[in-house]
Amino acid sequence: MHGVHDNNGGTSKYQASEEVLRGMIWAVVQRGIGATFFNTASYKEFTVDPVRIELVARLLAEANAGTL
Repeated sequence: MHGVHDNNGGTSKYQASEEVLRGMIWAVVQRGIGATFFNTASYKEFTVDPVRIELVARLLAEANAGTL
């Protein structure tokens, strides 16, 4: 998902909260989607909150374990 935001603002001012990301990840896991990609900045940026690669990996692990 490119441009993950709480709304359709499209700038870092409107970037998604961790709670919105958590919901999106839960939806991915519930639908059995085998791979996913989230970012808020550009297609190659994985360090802008909340879609830091470490957080996305942790939330995916929690969702897959049923502890999200």
